Amino acid sequence: MSEARRPLGVGLIALLLAASAIVSLAGAAIALGAGGLTLPDAERSGSLLVTAAYVGLAAAQVVVAWGFWTLHGWAWNLGVALQALNVVVGLAQILLVGVTGIGLQGLASIVIGVVVIAYLLRRRVLDAFVLRSLERMDADDTRRGTP
Repeated sequence: MSEARRPLGVGLIALLLAASAIVSLAGAAIALGAGGLTLPDAERSGSLLVTAAYVGLAAAQVVVAWGFWTLHGWAWNLGVALQALNVVVGLAQILLVGVTGIGLQGLASIVIGVVVIAYLLRRRVLDAFVLRSLERMDADDTRRGTP
């Protein structure tokens, strides 16, 4: 069986997810008031919830980035789900505040989420994840001594 190669786009998405995780952690630090930066009073009341969301998002992004980099099949599923959630959150931002300010971020989330999902659904990309998963199963069978 030929060895699965990571498509260039999957590697780029993995790196962007890792970078986004760093930004999410910076958002968590800001929500907690690190470095003298503080949120306005209206937003500060929910800062623990916001911080938890930023940290959770960062953790999910790191896990998916590692899974993409190593072509784990579960990462493909989780990555599609994460991007679908991104699209839903983007729609909610636009519906709540319109296409100004944070709504523009929502529009960007929608566009990026749709583009990433479309890319992950490409046959060559999906085949790379499946082929790598099959290679792992073969390696497991060889270690166990099963034919």
